[in-house]
Amino acid sequence: MNIFFGGFLLVCMSGRSNAQLRGSESERLLEIKHPAPKHFFSLNDPRTEQVKDFQVPVGFLESDGSFHTALTADEIPRPLNILAFGTSQTWGHGLTDRRLAYPFLISPDATHVDNLALPATAADHPSLCLESMIPDAENKNYDLIMFEYPSNQSDGVRLLLLRLRERWPKAIIMFVHVWHFVGRARVPENGQLLTPGQKGFDETLPWEWKEGDTFSISTNPSRDCPREYCYLGEMMDLLKEVDGVAYLMDPITTPQEVLKQKWFAEDWHHLTQEGHKNVAVGVANMLRDDKDLWEQAFSNDKPLGSWSMGDQCYNWYFSGEINVEYTGAEFNCEQNRYNMACSLEIDPTNGGTVTFESDFDRIVPVAIGYITKGFPDTFPTAMVQLNDDEPMRVNPDFDRTTRIQAKSISKVTSYIQIGSAQPGRNIIKITPTEVTPSPFQLIGVYLCGACRNFQNGHMGLGALNMDNNGDHQHHDKQLVKSVMGAP
Repeated sequence: MNIFFGGFLLVCMSGRSNAQLRGSESERLLEIKHPAPKHFFSLNDPRTEQVKDFQVPVGFLESDGSFHTALTADEIPRPLNILAFGTSQTWGHGLTDRRLAYPFLISPDATHVDNLALPATAADHPSLCLESMIPDAENKNYDLIMFEYPSNQSDGVRLLLLRLRERWPKAIIMFVHVWHFVGRARVPENGQLLTPGQKGFDETLPWEWKEGDTFSISTNPSRDCPREYCYLGEMMDLLKEVDGVAYLMDPITTPQEVLKQKWFAEDWHHLTQEGHKNVAVGVANMLRDDKDLWEQAFSNDKPLGSWSMGDQCYNWYFSGEINVEYTGAEFNCEQNRYNMACSLEIDPTNGGTVTFESDFDRIVPVAIGYITKGFPDTFPTAMVQLNDDEPMRVNPDFDRTTRIQAKSISKVTSYIQIGSAQPGRNIIKITPTEVTPSPFQLIGVYLCGACRNFQNGHMGLGALNMDNNGDHQHHDKQLVKSVMGAP
């Protein structure tokens, strides 16, 4: 008996992919000119040239001192080509070597894995910049594409999945749901249910599970949230739309059993190495236990589809490499424990400009990425103008969760759609309107041609100007989805 199996299979076959639905339109899009990917969105991933041939023990350690992956070389016809997106869980936060995160533990030969997870981000980053993020994107093909986003980081999931299915019509698209102990466990005290943080993460207390499943924000189906997907049923419906499957990490019987398994680190949030092993074995068992899924995974009949106009993203926050022209700004990088954090700091007095090239042959939606923090007031409000368009006000006090009031005490990355980029040379002018402790910090420019086809030219629910009720008010989510063409 394999004690590390921790999930069950939900195969959604009633829907057809966007590529299959559109037929001749999909073929037409193959002929549309779009820019060759320039990989401005470098992440120093193990598949990049710098560390592609890394040599680390592949897999997980057994009691006899051997290493192996969840699927062994003896049982598979070839290594799986795997693409992974997700949060800090999939990225490998807290591991001694993030190349031992679960995407690398599933199949032998980790050089066949592209783990493009990003810490502290939602799905909208890869949804806008999918083509730019993937190294050697024009030639890449995948057997298994995994995405891991909880409800509070689900903005952009639908666009991401539609783009994935359009490009890889026959790959397995799998939702990997990794819940965290700190969000699910509660201890009763004086008629209240207290959180692990309130009780000092004390393993000896009689912890109980919250009511409801591990994805949904509430057991009340009428309660809404500002995120794109708030309930597990909504995510299952989305998977039907793209013929996807779901791996849901098993919560086991009691919180006490989970603590014994040592799946979670001291913060009771991020996976330990044992937790990553559990997820990898669960995914492998899904493939083993379903004959059709196994055949789909290892089939060599996987033609490439269209990029549907693709994208062209300049993002220097993670890479430390800037590929735009700028004036009135200083390029600054800070190295934290896990990754580089680089930004263009705009002159607080005179402002600055950023000039970039659009290789598209038509206008495409464009957004800027920047750093936000609401409390205390850290970054200045600025007027942002694209070419000769009307300037727009950008307030870094707000992020996607604080549209109503500036209350976030954490620095997070945000983005806002500033208009449409013209073919060729474009200029963004940024003029701060106040003096604050830190300058306006720009981290990227994102051009999304695919947004024209999939979202009526809009760049997603996470864009801070998708607040159709007025300036920084809680948006009408269903109206916004309708505007973007979502069901």
